[in-house]
Amino acid sequence: MTGTKETKRHLVVFGGYGVTGSGVIAHFLDIPNWKITTVGRSGAPEKIFDGRPAPDHVQVDLLDREASTVALASL
Repeated sequence: MTGTKETKRHLVVFGGYGVTGSGVIAHFLDIPNWKITTVGRSGAPEKIFDGRPAPDHVQVDLLDREASTVALASL
């Protein structure tokens, strides 16, 4: 559509570097207007399995309610 501004969407993937999460990330990296953030207890790799740079990552133990609240508040 000419002359319209598409809204940027934000996908938050919990467990983004497991089998399913990796596929979700790879798929949405190919779609325009999507910001991707992964969340997990461990740090994120620098690149995803196909060599592309990994998206933004929030490292937090989701079993820690207070830390999760603080870490995810900015999303």
